[in-house]
Amino acid sequence: MRAVIAIVAVAAVMGCTSSTEKAVAPPAEVAGVPDSQLGLSKTSVFEVPAAAPFVYAAHEPGENRLLPRMTAEAPPMIPHEVAEFLPITRDANACVDCHAVEAQEPGGPVPLPASHYVDLRNAPGARRDTVAGARYVCTACHAPQAAVQPLVGNDPAG
Repeated sequence: MRAVIAIVAVAAVMGCTSSTEKAVAPPAEVAGVPDSQLGLSKTSVFEVPAAAPFVYAAHEPGENRLLPRMTAEAPPMIPHEVAEFLPITRDANACVDCHAVEAQEPGGPVPLPASHYVDLRNAPGARRDTVAGARYVCTACHAPQAAVQPLVGNDPAG
């Protein structure tokens, strides 16, 4: 009986393998890819390339157009310089001073959305009269626009 089981087991293993199978070598273009071709930076993975310099938009509030959002959920970018408005502190927030308006007038500031007046942690169903604490430091989510090119192309056709 043991001999029969052993023969069946060997036959099963032999049937699962084929003598025509060969080890497949990687294509020539994959074998030996130099490290300079790996990643987004086309330099050695052992080098730390310097970032390309960029300049924030040098516009006063109301002088520049707002860029479209990258996604519907993304916070809008700030279309003007902010250096003179920083740091944002508990007692000083020039963003709120300017943008806490009911409605946008032509050439005026974009009003803060209703979501900025809701405290999602403590009272998620109530609108406050002041900006919620988690929304007070505007630069935590909103970044100034900068004149830069994308790091990586995003055109599926090209």
